Amino acid sequence: MLHIKSIIPKILKREGIKKQIEASKVCSITGEIVKEIFFSLDIKVIFFKNGNIQIGCSNSVIANEVQLQRERIKNAVNNNFESDIVKNILVKII
Repeated sequence: MLHIKSIIPKILKREGIKKQIEASKVCSITGEIVKEIFFSLDIKVIFFKNGNIQIGCSNSVIANEVQLQRERIKNAVNNNFESDIVKNILVKII
């Protein structure tokens, strides 16, 4: 008889849910890191896909600050996952 611990990862992988869960974790952690760096600025993590995180900013001044801190954000997220999961950070004015 199979144990549930061995079945769940197979189901997650088969259903494609694993990538969605990973993307959600990356967005959540990136949001926390951005809050630590920028405190209360109006910045939102929009999505993570194919190694790219898109961050939305309310104006060009904030977007420029995020651009300047891209490497710091990327390194902090990658250190949290102990891998190079994030390749690029895209900044968009929303």
